[in-house]
Amino acid sequence: MKSCLKLVLVLLATPVFACYDLPNHDQQVDFSDYRMSKSCLRDQVKNSKQLTSLDLSHNTLGDEFTSELLSSIQEPQLEQLNLAANSLQGSDAFWLALSQHQGLQLLNLSLNDFKQADCVASSKALAQLPLKRLSLATTSLALCEASTTWRHLTWLDLSNHAGEQGSLESWLRNLPRMKNLRHLILNHHVFSTSELKALENYLLTNPGLESLELGDIRISSSQWQVLIPHLSHLSHLKSLSLFGNKLHGETVKLLIKALSHHSHLTHLDLSGNALDAPAIHLLGHWLETQALRVLSLRLNSLGPQAIEALTQALEKNTSLESIDLAHTDLAGDGVVRLMKSLSGLSRLSEVSLASNPGLKAHVATLSEWIANQSQLVSIDLSQNAWVDSSAAIIAQGIKENQSLEHIYLIDTRLQDKSAMTLAQAIDFHPRLIHLGLEWNDISEEGFRALEQLLIDESPLKSLRFSDEMLVR
Repeated sequence: MKSCLKLVLVLLATPVFACYDLPNHDQQVDFSDYRMSKSCLRDQVKNSKQLTSLDLSHNTLGDEFTSELLSSIQEPQLEQLNLAANSLQGSDAFWLALSQHQGLQLLNLSLNDFKQADCVASSKALAQLPLKRLSLATTSLALCEASTTWRHLTWLDLSNHAGEQGSLESWLRNLPRMKNLRHLILNHHVFSTSELKALENYLLTNPGLESLELGDIRISSSQWQVLIPHLSHLSHLKSLSLFGNKLHGETVKLLIKALSHHSHLTHLDLSGNALDAPAIHLLGHWLETQALRVLSLRLNSLGPQAIEALTQALEKNTSLESIDLAHTDLAGDGVVRLMKSLSGLSRLSEVSLASNPGLKAHVATLSEWIANQSQLVSIDLSQNAWVDSSAAIIAQGIKENQSLEHIYLIDTRLQDKSAMTLAQAIDFHPRLIHLGLEWNDISEEGFRALEQLLIDESPLKSLRFSDEMLVR
C-alpha cells in the first residue's frame, strides 16, 4: 500500500472568529463547532499539505471566495469536496477553479442556486473531472451535454432539482451516457410529464442500475401505474426507496408484482405510505421468497390486521437484518406475537421502535425481548414518553443483553433518576459504544453523572446529550 499522509479537513457552520492550527499529522480535522473568519479559513486551507478531503458545507461562502479558496490549494490532489449550502451561483471563475482539481472523485454541490450558471461552462468543468459521486440536490444546475468522461460516475443525486423547466429533463436524457451509473437519487421532485417519460425510458433501457430512490415524488396513482412496471426491467436492483408516496391499493399490488422479478433486492424503504393489511399481506408473501436484508415501514399506520399480517410475514422470513417500525402505531395484543416473530429472525441486528406509545402496555415483553436478542446491535426507542416511567424495566433488559452497541433514547422525557437507572445498567456493558440521549429532561448534574461513563471502565465511546456529543 502506498504510504502517504492524508489530511481530511471539515469546516462547517461558520462564520468564525478565531484561528486554529491544523495538526501536522495524518488524521481527520473537524472544525464543525469552531467559528473561523474567512482570512483564517483562507490561511488554513492554503497552508494545508496533501489535502485530500475538504468539507466547506453550510458556510455561505459565495462564488468569489470559494474560487479563491480552491485556487489556493497547493499541489491540488483533492479527492472529496463538499460545497453544499454555500450560496454558489456558478460563475465562470468558480467552474475554472473547480476544474483544476483533476483528482476529484466525490463532489457535493447541493443546496446552491445555479440558475445563473452557464450550462456550457458547468458541463465543461464537470466533464473534466473523474467524478464517481455527484450530488446536485436542491439545485437548478442544467446540463447542456455529457462528455465521455461521465463514464466514471457511479452515484448521482438530483433530488428536489428545482431548476428552470427542462433542467432535470436534460439530466435524465443524458443518463444513458453515464454507462457506469449504479445509484440514482430523485427524491422530493414534482415531475413534469416529459420528465417522467424521460425517466421511464431510462429505466426501460438501463438494467444495470443497482440503487434507486424515488421518495416523495408526488405523482398521481395513474402515473405510478405506468412507472412501476418499468422497475421490473432493473435486473440488478439491490436497493429501492419509495418513501413518502402514499402508495396504497392497486398501486401496491402492482409494485409487489414488479418486485417479484428482483432476486437481488436487499434494501426496501416503503416508509410514509398508506400500507394497509392487504398490502402487508402481499408484501409478506413476497418476503417469503426474497433475501431482503433491510426493510423500513416507518410512518405507516399499522392497525391490528396489518400487524397480524406483518407478524405472519416475519415468521417465514430468514434474511432480515434491519427493520424500521418507527411511527407505526404498534398496539394491542398483536404486539406480543410480533415481538415473538422478531425473536425468530436469527440475523436481525438493528430495530427501530421509535414513537410507538402503544408499546407502553407491553414494556415487560419488550424488555424480555431485548434481553434475549444475542445478535441485536442497535435499538431505537426514541420519542417514547413511556420510557421514563418504565426505565427500570427497560434497564433490566439492557443489562442482560450482551450484544448491543448502540442505544437511542432521544426525546423520551428521561429525567435524572431514570437516566441514571439506565446508565447503571450499561455501566459495564461489554460492547455498548454509543448512547443517544438528546432532547431529554436531564439536568446538568445528571449529565455530569452520565459523563462519568466515559471516564470509568465502560467501553462506551460516545454519549450524546442535547446538541453536545462527548467522545472518549
